[in-house]
Amino acid sequence: MIRNRNRLTETAEELRRRAKKSLREGKTVIPESTSPTEAIKLFHELAVHQIELEMQNEELCRTQTALNGEQTRYFDLYNLAPNGYLTVNAENVIQEINLAAVSSLGLERGKLISQPLNRFIMQEDLDIFDMCQQRTFESITPRDCEIRMVRGDGTHFWATLLLSSVHNGECRVSFTDITIRKQAEKAFTTQGAFARCTLNGLRAHICVVDKQGTILTTNNSWNTFATENDAVEGTYGIGVNYLEACSFASGEDKTDVDIVAAGIKAVLGGTLPELIREYRCHSPDTKRWYSLRASRFSVNDEYYAVISHMNITEQILSKVKLTESIARFNELAELSCFVN
Repeated sequence: MIRNRNRLTETAEELRRRAKKSLREGKTVIPESTSPTEAIKLFHELAVHQIELEMQNEELCRTQTALNGEQTRYFDLYNLAPNGYLTVNAENVIQEINLAAVSSLGLERGKLISQPLNRFIMQEDLDIFDMCQQRTFESITPRDCEIRMVRGDGTHFWATLLLSSVHNGECRVSFTDITIRKQAEKAFTTQGAFARCTLNGLRAHICVVDKQGTILTTNNSWNTFATENDAVEGTYGIGVNYLEACSFASGEDKTDVDIVAAGIKAVLGGTLPELIREYRCHSPDTKRWYSLRASRFSVNDEYYAVISHMNITEQILSKVKLTESIARFNELAELSCFVN
């Protein structure tokens, strides 16, 4: 600011010097025949004009001071911003770059200026960046993309870029390091895949419902059973309300189904910690029995229930055969006693 004020002072002194030179050389617009009255009037006009010039000069100084303040604020906003900012020309060569971007790219500012931005983008992601930049220039509206950027030491990091077109083919680029978010997303995806594989590896027919009873997910065993038994579309898959589907039961199974539905409602409502019940699920040509288990869990203060159906037909039939064998044994024992 002091430097700019000195520059203004130097300019004013230079103008005064040139004016004095012109006066000495006889370059004056005052005629020699000017009367005293006219001279006094002219002197007054010159005095007023001098005051106007001084006021204009003061206004210029205030304007210059305000501009200096704006430049300082711009420096703070741009250079000290927490996000990375840089400007590239039409050839994608870096023209300006702030401290955050310098820190993220891991090189000195002098080694980044005049370098092609493509050097700091992973080769596999260049097409994504080029397409985003092209759309930015075509629509004249900011566009964003997620790419991997390369540091000076060769390591890379994930970043979200926001591109804005400027005059003369220049482009402003702001970017934020999102590596932690990407790592969390990858971990979540891996955990989700692990959970899905685990769920699909179980023999039991499993579904998860929300607190209203709507099915959120199912495993392969659940889907296979529905397909093999010609289940009516819209009564068993994701998005179907499990409790409402239970209300469609009829015949000798209706009593069991109604008891199961009431128990699941109690589990979802928190009045029953867990529901375990054996029930019949006979088909026209096969007798089948299942064991149902429903338990509640919460995620982010939202309650859900996992419901599993395990085929226990072999165990039931084994019990029946065992009971029949015991009955026959008892009959034979009684008969043997009678003979003796």
